[in-house]
Amino acid sequence: MDKVFKNKIVMFIMILFFFKPICFQYFSNMQIVEDFFVFGKIFVSIIIIFHTAILMYPKCRINRLLIKVFLFEFWIFIVTIYFKGAISRSIIDFVSTITIMLMIIKLFRYDKIKFLSTFKNVLFTCVICQLFSEIIWPNGMPADLYKNNEYNPLFFMTLDNGTTNLVCLCISLVFLNLIYSAKKRYILLKSYFEIIICLLTALLSGSTTAFLCACLIVLFYILSKPKNFKIFESGKFLFLCYIIVSIILFCENNIFSSLFELLTGKEGFTGRSLLWSNSIQLIKKSPIIGYGMKNIGYLSVWGGYFSSHNIILEMLLQGGIIALILWISSLLDCFSCLKKIDNKMIKRILVSTIFVILIAFMMEAMVHSVYLFSVMALIKAFSEVKEINE
Repeated sequence: MDKVFKNKIVMFIMILFFFKPICFQYFSNMQIVEDFFVFGKIFVSIIIIFHTAILMYPKCRINRLLIKVFLFEFWIFIVTIYFKGAISRSIIDFVSTITIMLMIIKLFRYDKIKFLSTFKNVLFTCVICQLFSEIIWPNGMPADLYKNNEYNPLFFMTLDNGTTNLVCLCISLVFLNLIYSAKKRYILLKSYFEIIICLLTALLSGSTTAFLCACLIVLFYILSKPKNFKIFESGKFLFLCYIIVSIILFCENNIFSSLFELLTGKEGFTGRSLLWSNSIQLIKKSPIIGYGMKNIGYLSVWGGYFSSHNIILEMLLQGGIIALILWISSLLDCFSCLKKIDNKMIKRILVSTIFVILIAFMMEAMVHSVYLFSVMALIKAFSEVKEINE
């Protein structure tokens, strides 16, 4: 079994099932593509969970991070059952989150260099697919899953949903692979080319958030190179900054709203301010346990149903304060793992990545994002490998 997990092709296929290209995500008539990824994800989940729980049980160590993430997902699943919500969707997110974290940690332990390279190749393949879709349909793909909203062209843009997370994590993996690559000119040129493609994809997506966050990842990498620039090694400091920014963001007439309007000409974060205020009113009615997961958005506005477009608000809607506490606890445990990574560049790349993704999620409701939990799993994996910490 060890040889199977170390095979690059097997690694590529296993990871790919959890990262379906964005251009395939919004067409109901592409059922065959949907089935390919769904059944593939189920198959991989069975293998990973079975191998971990049964075959590796005597050797397993208690993984606090995974336990906290498990409790977080399990709580939202219980609340969903209580409110008779989207139970099947909740199960899929529950299993997917646990599986992707187990899989990353497991494959990393077998061969970290081969895994990082393969993981980057999977995401870069998704980036290329996204870029081609943006070039072919510059005004947005004719996806049919947004027909419930009569203002579809205004909000759909060029399928920017998920582009931010995709390009940011891909850029981070390019940087991580550079650390283990031979310092040859063609490798550096290849890496620079991949970063430029990621930035171009973010730009053409029509998502201001995607492009700014992608640029921020690159900027953090450049700034983190000086040896004495230790600010990028402190996950807790950046998390504190994140909390402060979040509080300011929800204030009326805040500096971020004014800056966003100045840069984009769009008022109120393209409607998000209204969604946030409506979400807060809904949360006040069930603050402790939330409402569980739903198949459609919680908010009925503009002729359609929408999510809160903010990870904190969406989390409160799905699982209330209890879910938020469990989520914050898992993040804090993740930051504790960062202390065990002695390689400064690796630590700084991972800290800046999780910070930028969390910033991006201020605008999106990606509670069960495989991208965020992938970064958390990478942090855990890096913290456990002894040769990296020497």
